[in-house]
Amino acid sequence: MAYISEDIERRLKLLGLIALLLLAVVLLRLGFLQVMVGQVYALRAEENRYRSVPVQAQRGLILDRKGKILVGNRPAVAVTAMPSLVLGNQATVSELSDILNMSAEDIQRKLNYLDQSSEERVILKEGIDEKTKVYLSERRNELPGVSLEVVPVRNYPGGDLAAHILGYAGKVSEEDLKRIADPQSYHPTDEIGKSGLERVYENYLRGSSGQKIMEIDSHGRPVRVIRITESVPGSNIYLSIDLDIQKKAEEVLEKWIYLARQIESEDGEGFYKATGGAVVILDASNGEVLAMASFPAYDPNLFVGGISQKDWKYLIDPAYYHPFNNRAIRSYAPASTYKVIPAIAGLEEGVLDANTTFTCRGVWRELEPYLWHCWFKPGHGPSNLERALEVSCGVFFPQIGLELDRKRRLGAGELLQNYSFLFGLGEASGIDLPPEFGSAGRVPTEEWKREFNQDNSENARWFVGDTINMVIGQGDLLATPLQIANLYLAIATRGDLYVPRLATKVETYDGQLVERFEPKIKRKIGVKREYFDLIERGLVRVTQKGTAARAFADFPLDQIPVAGKTGTAEVVGRQHTAWFASYAPVGDPQYIVVVMVEEAGAGGGVAAQASQEIYRFLFGLEEPQEGKEG
Repeated sequence: MAYISEDIERRLKLLGLIALLLLAVVLLRLGFLQVMVGQVYALRAEENRYRSVPVQAQRGLILDRKGKILVGNRPAVAVTAMPSLVLGNQATVSELSDILNMSAEDIQRKLNYLDQSSEERVILKEGIDEKTKVYLSERRNELPGVSLEVVPVRNYPGGDLAAHILGYAGKVSEEDLKRIADPQSYHPTDEIGKSGLERVYENYLRGSSGQKIMEIDSHGRPVRVIRITESVPGSNIYLSIDLDIQKKAEEVLEKWIYLARQIESEDGEGFYKATGGAVVILDASNGEVLAMASFPAYDPNLFVGGISQKDWKYLIDPAYYHPFNNRAIRSYAPASTYKVIPAIAGLEEGVLDANTTFTCRGVWRELEPYLWHCWFKPGHGPSNLERALEVSCGVFFPQIGLELDRKRRLGAGELLQNYSFLFGLGEASGIDLPPEFGSAGRVPTEEWKREFNQDNSENARWFVGDTINMVIGQGDLLATPLQIANLYLAIATRGDLYVPRLATKVETYDGQLVERFEPKIKRKIGVKREYFDLIERGLVRVTQKGTAARAFADFPLDQIPVAGKTGTAEVVGRQHTAWFASYAPVGDPQYIVVVMVEEAGAGGGVAAQASQEIYRFLFGLEEPQEGKEG
């Protein structure tokens, strides 16, 4: 045997000792991992198999006054993706982009809404067609993190019916989160009201999400459901809208707009363009909105699951006359529908009475060299207030304006403006819709004119001509169809100015009352009843033998008397805007009806005829054999 020196022997013993120590450390570490933290890793492994997925709550219903569904929900197949598995896989993103007709940037933006390590699913697109569904089902093994799920989506069964009232809902966005008070309460898969009542009553309509515990495989695909905590649907909103009346209002408005486009304009430059219009119908007993129509409209269903680029380009193309605009709450020159205000102001301020007479010779010369021409060139001759309203005299009302302006210059204040404000013009009506540009209208005052013309001192002061323009509903005066409807409601009720409201009550999904919205009077207008009576007699003459007599020629006015006023607004660079404001039956008013049609000529034409057709429906009268189109 070879001799081993003591030095080598010591080294071998040291190495053996080190080896034993290392083995002991390894054994101790293994024991620690198995015994001390084994349960932790087991739990983590279990967590890798199970995922918590939010269960989207159905939004509440929106129903008409009789309980008919205006907005509901329906099941739809949605494509969902898990950010942690899809974001880093460019091949998957590219393939999804092709099949879903979405840009890769849009897909990545939606997925980046959550932290990239999140295992929660994001809905990429809802309501996919059968071809897409089959394709994704067949490719499920090649698209890790991508699944098909059935989710509730918004449904607008009437298509574009009442679209401007109802609005639409869509997936919550970064912009939405910036405007709401509790952004943390929303999940990326949640829907949120974007416009209309969907937005105003979001807090009621949204429900409470549930939770679903699912087992998933290594590709992030669901295997089975372990446990479900059910979601709670949102509350239901009941409206004052009558679905049948709303349908009729929209049908009549659209019909007469298309008829107007077949009428040659009075200026001899082709046919009327009739670019759009609005109808407002109020319950005369309490100011509730029975119908609010605006044309052209849009179909909120286009936004369900995300609107296509093609549809979006159509909706924002000016050639289609801005279908997003709710013309019922947008501002226009009210023209002669406004003349009831100077009439009331003149009576209350003592510048005229029932017997005051002015002679119309077709032109008004009180402010020469500036001349005001009556629409009836030969002139109406001697007229009192009743006849001036009947024929919409263009000389009688400037004379009232002149007298009111004289009192203004003597220190009585801006009388015409004050009476306008008293009847709700120049201020938001208070209706429960999102604020819209121009929805407050405009009553021009001396202060407003100074501020508006602060860089043009020559036009900064108030001229008598400003008052004269205002008394005939022109100049800088603007009002919405809803404001004009409220004005005529105040006349019909002898001074009750209401706050219009669409929602009447809120109930939970199982029928428990949450809140009721009662009709509310904004203020009582203290005008003498005899003055309201006098003005009403003039408005009745409008339909019997005045500017709307032709439109109501075959209407049974002896049974259902209608008080109304035509209006023909001049708009620079455009054809005239046609108005007709009215209520019926006189003596026991039930309905207020206002029709406005852009670029459609005189108010006694399509606006008055559309109103007459609406009244036939409201009172259950048969349609005449042949309509009038002039």
